[in-house]
Amino acid sequence: MVVCKCGAKAARWISWSIDNLVWSLRREKEELVADVQEGKLMADKFDAAKRELASWKKLVTEKDAKLVV
Repeated sequence: MVVCKCGAKAARWISWSIDNLVWSLRREKEELVADVQEGKLMADKFDAAKRELASWKKLVTEKDAKLVV
């Protein structure tokens, strides 16, 4: 480790190989963020389908009530 008090930042070599822990963590974070976004999209679609199903159930119930009367 080099300690310099001049205030200038030293250039660093970054290994982009798969073995580099920082690179692996960044890639894993990107994958997790993508998974979360996909999960939110799926949840939105599920909620929309659930609302549509509830409206169909209500319609069928109303139709059944008219047939009984």
